[in-house]
Amino acid sequence: MPFHGTVANGSDFPGLEFMQRVESHPPQITDWMFIKYDFVVGRLTIQVIRSGMTAEDEATYNANAPCRFRN
Repeated sequence: MPFHGTVANGSDFPGLEFMQRVESHPPQITDWMFIKYDFVVGRLTIQVIRSGMTAEDEATYNANAPCRFRN
């Protein structure tokens, strides 16, 4: 069963554009996230990026993010 979503960042893949609605099958998905009740679910790449931030950078990132993160 395919998943439907929206490209929410830049893409190096030909034919994919920011905010484009797409359909994909589970074997094609390598990272994902969605927002539920203002909290991010998934976010494996973001977890890695945030784990290398200083406390100050993480606070700035969180203050400017369009959603909230659970630790």
